[in-house]
Amino acid sequence: MATEESLDLYHVGRSALVWQYDYPATTRDIDVLVQGEPTGMMAKALDMYGRGSVKAQEFGIYLEAVPTALPPMAGGFRKRAELYDHPWKIIRLFHLDPHDLAASKLKRFAVKDREDICELCDRGLIESDILKSTLENAFYFHMEKDGNPERDAAFANLAFVRKYLAGEINEF
Repeated sequence: MATEESLDLYHVGRSALVWQYDYPATTRDIDVLVQGEPTGMMAKALDMYGRGSVKAQEFGIYLEAVPTALPPMAGGFRKRAELYDHPWKIIRLFHLDPHDLAASKLKRFAVKDREDICELCDRGLIESDILKSTLENAFYFHMEKDGNPERDAAFANLAFVRKYLAGEINEF
């Protein structure tokens, strides 16, 4: 008896906002989280649809594997993600909780990241204390006293988001 395999994709990045919330923006890639080196079906999907592939050139968008440690992701993000209802037989696409999605953008905080976080805030999808807790969970092994520059930057950026949510500033 054959075991049916599935490819679980946890959608992150701007394309997640476009897909899940009909965010009117453009993107060149579909970011999905991977733990470790892509293998099996994920490696095959990247070969077929990754940057520079024939299919990516045909569709004008490519699949991008993002390591879960890069954003970084809060523990339990998979449990909070919602399965996208679709008729696909192999792919299982999960949309991240809005707080996990926003927290994943706080470390880099580039212009597009800030725009994306504003969009989530403006739609009423982000609660300040939950976002703070999510970010703390993402940096579980790093405390403020450790002086980790990535953690420090993410929390400095969180302060702007919290001021925005409180109506103290109009943009960040």
